[in-house]
Amino acid sequence: MYDLLRKSVKTAALLEKFNNYSFIYRLSLQFIYCRYY
Repeated sequence: MYDLLRKSVKTAALLEKFNNYSFIYRLSLQFIYCRYY
């Protein structure tokens, strides 16, 4: 039970990190797009 909880927390942290990266990625894409077009 505890192991499962720890695993789900780890997965949630990973997803959080991924969401953060995709947000930054979209922001930088938008910046590049605004700059060159």
